[in-house]
Amino acid sequence: MEGGKTPVSPPFPPDRSISRSHLSAIPHNPVRWIAEYINVDPILCSQAEAGRMLAIGKTKLGELIAQGELESVRIGSRRLVRIESIQNLAGVTPEKQEGS
Repeated sequence: MEGGKTPVSPPFPPDRSISRSHLSAIPHNPVRWIAEYINVDPILCSQAEAGRMLAIGKTKLGELIAQGELESVRIGSRRLVRIESIQNLAGVTPEKQEGS
């Protein structure tokens, strides 16, 4: 061990290892990629992603958040939109997960 540091295990289950070729395929949003890789549904998305999902612009999205039609949270300087509120606004029923 160099510098006396202990090795850190990756944040993935041991049965789903990641090779260097996997790492080169990680897109711009690694958190979302990891969530999909370990089969966890995201609960928040950026305002840009919410706008794309609803096919609306930033101004209309801001209006919906201000009116309370879309639920959002602020984390640091970022405002993130709850995916469940996007689905409710669009009238989409989320798929039931196995075991529910």
